[in-house]
Amino acid sequence: MMFFISLLAFYNHNDLRMWYDKPSPDIPMKPPQKGYPNEVWEQNTLPIGNGFIGANIYGEIACERLSFNEETLWIGGPSESRPDYMGGNLPEKGRYGETLKEIREMYENHDDDGAYWKEEDLVGAGENDGYGSYQIWGEIYLDFGFEAWKASEYVRYLDLNNATQTVQFNYENSFYKREFFISYPRNVLVIRLSKEGEAKLNFDAKFPISRNAENKILENHVLESFGQLEDNQMKFLSQFAVTTKGGQIIDKEDYFRIENADEVVIYVTAKTDYKQVYPHYRSGESMEDLRNTVTQKINTAIKMGYDKVLSEHIADYTSLFNRVKINLTHIPSQIPTNELLDGYSNGKNTPEEDRQLEILLFSYGRYLQISATREGNQLPINGEGIWNALNSDVPWSDDFHLNINLQMAYFPTFVTDLHECATPLLNYVDALRAPGRVTASIYAGITSSEENPENGFLVHTQNTPFGWTCPGWSYEWGWGPGGGIWILHNCYEHYLYTKDIDTLKNKIYPMMKEGARFYEQFLKYEYPDSKLYVATPAYSPEHGPRTNGNIYEQQMTYQLFTNCIEAAEVLNVDADKIQEWKRILKELKPPIQIGESGQIKEWFTETTLGSIGEWEHRHMSHLLGLFPFNQITYDTPDWLEAAKVSLDARGDWNTGWSMCQRISSWARVGDGNRAHSILHNLLSSVIFNNLWDTCPPFQIDGNFGSAAAIAEMLLQSHLKAIYILPALPDAWSTGSIEGLIARGNFKLNISWDNMHLTECSVLSRSGGKCRLHYPNIARGKVELRDSNFQNSMRSFLFRKKTVSFIIIDENTIEFDTQTGEIYVISNVPEILDAKVPQKVECYRFADDKIYIKWDQVEGNEIKYHIYRQEGNHLPQRIGITESTSYNDTLSYQTNQELIYYVTTEADAVKSRGATVIDIRNLDTVYESNPAIIYSQRFLREYRENSPTEFAHVVEDAKYSDSIEFSFVGSSLYIMAAEGQSNCDLVITINDRISIRVILNNENQKRIEPIFVTAFEKEDYYSIKVTPYEENGKKIELYGFIVGHQYTPSPPTHTQTHPPTQTEQSQTPTETISETKTQLPPTSPYTQTSPQTQTSPLTQTSSQTQTESITLDPTSTIPEPTQNEVSGKTIGTVVGITVSVVLVINLLVVLIIIFIRKRKLNPLTYETLD
Repeated sequence: MMFFISLLAFYNHNDLRMWYDKPSPDIPMKPPQKGYPNEVWEQNTLPIGNGFIGANIYGEIACERLSFNEETLWIGGPSESRPDYMGGNLPEKGRYGETLKEIREMYENHDDDGAYWKEEDLVGAGENDGYGSYQIWGEIYLDFGFEAWKASEYVRYLDLNNATQTVQFNYENSFYKREFFISYPRNVLVIRLSKEGEAKLNFDAKFPISRNAENKILENHVLESFGQLEDNQMKFLSQFAVTTKGGQIIDKEDYFRIENADEVVIYVTAKTDYKQVYPHYRSGESMEDLRNTVTQKINTAIKMGYDKVLSEHIADYTSLFNRVKINLTHIPSQIPTNELLDGYSNGKNTPEEDRQLEILLFSYGRYLQISATREGNQLPINGEGIWNALNSDVPWSDDFHLNINLQMAYFPTFVTDLHECATPLLNYVDALRAPGRVTASIYAGITSSEENPENGFLVHTQNTPFGWTCPGWSYEWGWGPGGGIWILHNCYEHYLYTKDIDTLKNKIYPMMKEGARFYEQFLKYEYPDSKLYVATPAYSPEHGPRTNGNIYEQQMTYQLFTNCIEAAEVLNVDADKIQEWKRILKELKPPIQIGESGQIKEWFTETTLGSIGEWEHRHMSHLLGLFPFNQITYDTPDWLEAAKVSLDARGDWNTGWSMCQRISSWARVGDGNRAHSILHNLLSSVIFNNLWDTCPPFQIDGNFGSAAAIAEMLLQSHLKAIYILPALPDAWSTGSIEGLIARGNFKLNISWDNMHLTECSVLSRSGGKCRLHYPNIARGKVELRDSNFQNSMRSFLFRKKTVSFIIIDENTIEFDTQTGEIYVISNVPEILDAKVPQKVECYRFADDKIYIKWDQVEGNEIKYHIYRQEGNHLPQRIGITESTSYNDTLSYQTNQELIYYVTTEADAVKSRGATVIDIRNLDTVYESNPAIIYSQRFLREYRENSPTEFAHVVEDAKYSDSIEFSFVGSSLYIMAAEGQSNCDLVITINDRISIRVILNNENQKRIEPIFVTAFEKEDYYSIKVTPYEENGKKIELYGFIVGHQYTPSPPTHTQTHPPTQTEQSQTPTETISETKTQLPPTSPYTQTSPQTQTSPLTQTSSQTQTESITLDPTSTIPEPTQNEVSGKTIGTVVGITVSVVLVINLLVVLIIIFIRKRKLNPLTYETLD
């Protein structure tokens, strides 16, 4: 009866319980992974831990079994057999930077093959050099001698709510219950065995150590095991204490026999003499010191008793775990977790059951984080957390991989409010600096000294507890200088989330600064004449070629210096360093580059997708700028679109951790449904019955990556604002989450219904400005809730206090906060779903005229609604049109900053806001001016002869490459490189006239202005520059020069009130002579008409025929009536004579020569149709 009541309560309250109705060995395995022999342990056992020690429970009936681990029990490192241990560093390989120097010289001479083979000289250290691996301490056996088949009503479960495990079953009319937990405050494993019924507890309790050890039975029934590891002489000692209620304990030689007991409680703990101090990594403790420490922990726990130790454990654990709660309208499942997992993959679950599994995965990731990494631990999370069942063939040695694995292990730490769990990571990275300085000296020739003690440290991919910072024994996975600076980003996130300035000042910034110090010296120009820095040699994990730099290294380098600048400015230190770091960033080869398939390139020489490397590879190292960094964002739309191309090509199926990176990356681009689809793939293919992630084999970083990915779908704060529900999938249409943390130390509770935000509360934990982003949030309200009021009525009354906020745009608001106050956002109106206009651009070409244009949206009878935002006010609709452009003639009435939006329906999703580019008084417009718009493939590169020392360049120009530029003026010159490697250009004016500019000639990189054309009057013009043909040549642009001869024509009329339906506005007019010229047959400009005409501007001797054409450079001004489209105005046509054009040309040439004192190039162009 008691068991029935217990089971009923279990079924009613198991929303965060992982439960099973069979012991671990009896649950069917997932398909064997590469014949791995340890599949029962990795697939079906359930873990518990506190960061110091860990255990896995098998849940067996006849003989219960637990694996036991202690975080520091490692072989490898300093040893009597390795008296000259150097962390794997081999001076004869690195030769104190000489090998690196030779490799770089080969790259400079374009000897990539020679560099490839020389790079082999950088690696060579192996396991014989003290690499080592994590070890299992031993296994605990509780042997009852039962016949398992006689047991009934079996259940075992891990309760994520309180971090306890239970195994219970009926056996011969008695109910047996076994409970397990590991206490962080007491640092002990606790096991309680109890029963109901007439039977007594009779069993053998054993704890054999998995190596040579001495065993002693101490007084009060304590088994002590101690010794030294043969490999490295590390001292270890554990105690296994048994207490009972009733019955007796019989001490055997190395185990205990328990007879006729009513209840048994076992306490276990362990310790080694490891200490994270370079170079010996030992604490200096004697065996007696270890014994005293362990004995004190056991005695304290026994004295407190089971109930108090349990109560203390639950209070400690829940103080962390209960900070975050998630609800996705799930229901507690009535089927075992392994069957829930099967139903998820084969489609047999209800939607509510699928949501239950997703919530379990998220919560399990947080549980594992609390169980594997706590303040005071000596080591961070390893490849299997702190759990391991082997002494040999340990997967990846359970090391600390720095090419994504250790980073991912701490992805959920801050956003899910577990910042205390990051302390072991900060300490570990700090401890890598001393051995990393040795590596920097040997392999890079960058040496620290007494006079310059922190001159830079270098660590590579594989790391151990013993300062193993060398490149290892294989270049393909071992060489990875960037991993050390990537992990520094994780460390810096501690400050961004907590605003803990003391930790930033005393711990984090010194690490970052020394990392930057190394890269100041490590970076070199890609080639002697490039003047652009790269980190070389480079290898993109873990595929593709060895190269002279790559995107992976560039993105990490960019992030390092960006973070250092920001941190130094926060601390108000190192002003000189800030300037140096800014200079380096300016000269860094661009970390984001777009290839011919529209993808983010992974290598500089990559052309199309798949041209280099494996395009569906598990690593996505070239997309770190998207996630976890903040280089590819909504503010860089071209890069964001290119990231989507790369993500799509990478595929949605892969290893566990790799799919987690994909989920987070799709969340960053705002595609919640794609992110959720990959989450479904993850749970359907690479999650074991115990919800551990597999690579294969078991690799725990995917568990942490999945928790972080789910959080990323619901909250993002890597941009200037906190994005609420940025990637909400349809499957989570209704739900809530409490306790996520945004950068700036804001704690958010979010609830939503039918895909729409209903309420968001923000607890400010450090004060400061809070900027929030959500569609239409500026039309909602913000109220203050007293965090001290618990009474619902008083809280409701107090919420009537409205908080004023600044409107950044319609979707973004900002308000000041006070530490400890709660701000509630509600009443946000919904936005209609509609097609969104793209590429909105705004140009001011007169005091009273702003020209707005955008790409056409597919569909019939589309009406565009134009909105103008003045300063921090809400956007107001100013007009409706069927055209794809609009003239705002009332903008002169305000002097505030203007932002324009376009929609296809009233109150629908708006386009990205476009700021106004003033093109009225342009003269010399250099290549970096925002008025010049480049297509995706253009890169900014160093050019010594350029006025700005840079140019925008595209190699092997394609017809899809383009440069767009709008201006107000009367003539135009282009500054571009000439020479045999440069292609001719086609300049299209106002979408009507095409002029060919000949650059492919014998001149070499001359940058004098090249005359393009003159116009009849000072007015608005728009040009587009494209290659004349695809011939493998490049475009190299330095800028434009705009000539001014006339005063802009006055507006046709002045509007001082909203126009009526009958009012019309005259657009600027112009006439330009057009010449038709036969083009190459492959050119997109090829015309069907055979007639050839030549402009009088073209300096040729052939007979030409000219004609005047009508241009309509701007759209009409629609009248913003209530529901109707306003009238249209068409530009008039004015003729132009050849003589006037020639005079204008001559005047402009003379003016430019006088001002610039330069000789102009010959007029080498011809007009095209």
